[in-house]
Amino acid sequence: LGNMCFSFVVPADEIRFGDFKNLVKPIVDALHDMGATGAETTGRNDIVIDGKKFSGNAMYTRNGRTFSH
Repeated sequence: LGNMCFSFVVPADEIRFGDFKNLVKPIVDALHDMGATGAETTGRNDIVIDGKKFSGNAMYTRNGRTFSH
């Protein structure tokens, strides 16, 4: 087993604050490509694989940029 850490920094006007589903879509797509076809976003800010929590995410905006990790 390993760990995965990811962050995104985007211009604040390019994404609606709190829109985790669209922001983490590249991660979900990569998980699908790696064989975790049950990966999906759920709730407000979680990624699950086959119903088990894989990641919780946080977001903040400052100086015109939105940071998500």
